Amino acid sequence: MRMTILFVFALTACVGQESDPKPPAPVPPPFDAAKDDALRKVAFRGVLEPERPGFGSFAEDLTFDGWAFEVYRGSDVKLDVTRTGTSRRLDTTMFLYGPLKHRKFGDSALDADDDSGWGAHSRIDRALEPGRYLAVVGTATGTGRGHYRLALDCEGCEPQPMGAQRCPDEMDQWIATCVDNVAADLWVAPAIAWHECSASLWEDDLAGADLCDPSPFVARPSWCHNLGPFRDACEWQWNDKFFLDPDVRTTPLGTGAALDALEEEAERSCDGTCRVGIQVYRYDAAEEPTAQQSVAAIIRDAQLADPNWQIEGDMTPEALEARLDALQMDLIPAASDRVGSDVFHVGRARYSRRPPPFEPDTDELWVMTYPETRWLIAIEIVHL
Repeated sequence: MRMTILFVFALTACVGQESDPKPPAPVPPPFDAAKDDALRKVAFRGVLEPERPGFGSFAEDLTFDGWAFEVYRGSDVKLDVTRTGTSRRLDTTMFLYGPLKHRKFGDSALDADDDSGWGAHSRIDRALEPGRYLAVVGTATGTGRGHYRLALDCEGCEPQPMGAQRCPDEMDQWIATCVDNVAADLWVAPAIAWHECSASLWEDDLAGADLCDPSPFVARPSWCHNLGPFRDACEWQWNDKFFLDPDVRTTPLGTGAALDALEEEAERSCDGTCRVGIQVYRYDAAEEPTAQQSVAAIIRDAQLADPNWQIEGDMTPEALEARLDALQMDLIPAASDRVGSDVFHVGRARYSRRPPPFEPDTDELWVMTYPETRWLIAIEIVHL
């Protein structure tokens, strides 16, 4: 009788164990069938890269975090809610969607995982074709609390190295807009505005300008992954716009009677509103200087150097002639007689005490470069 009771008790215990309910299935993101995309029901947290893990936390029920990442070349991809950086008791889930098509990741998960990582943490490890994907992290019951660290391990998620570095078009345009805005806001010349903008060529600033921005739909430009050389290239390019250090040496010469007479005549035409100065130089350079280099050399050697000068570069002879006509100066023939050549190109710089766009009282420096005889003629027009 005693053996029968024990057998019945043991059998009852086994039946009880078999009838224990299974753990509930992990709670997936709550999709709206009419909108059919994973990203619409999750909070986008940023972009994952192999050296840039994602960090998040859960403080409310039914919270799901979305992390986008780019696969540049077909590769094995491991997404891991890591032991380091994740709350020990947090039971995470992970869902993988993509690739992105027509700005949608879709609502059907490519893969999902609950506890394949350390402890109750999630891990997805699988091969993926090139494209943009979305990893969604949640909690198993939808009510978990804690913080997590999501790491991406993927050789094909590193962009191919770019060739010779130059200032990327997107960054160049951002700088141009920044220079215009700062010049207008602070009432300074573009050269001074460039000083302000150059200090902002860092990833956080460019992200704020949507250039290296962690967007769910657009891959970060390749240069964002190694910003340093491209930042340097932009600095060199924009420094050349304002602060040329030309390999051109000048020697001042006498103007001659004809040019002196034209200078006096021009000042009389100003009627006290401007001052006109003409100076003649010989130049020495290994190669024929550009219009910008000639203007920069005059600004440097004539001790006009000031960041408010904006070197504009090539101007047409017709533009110079129209400006001289306004001053009643028939300078071009007299200049050709003085230097012994009628072959020249023209550059200009302007100086303003007001913000762009330049006002009519902007000071001007026109420089005529004569490559055949290696002469420069500078005309400075100062408004009083």
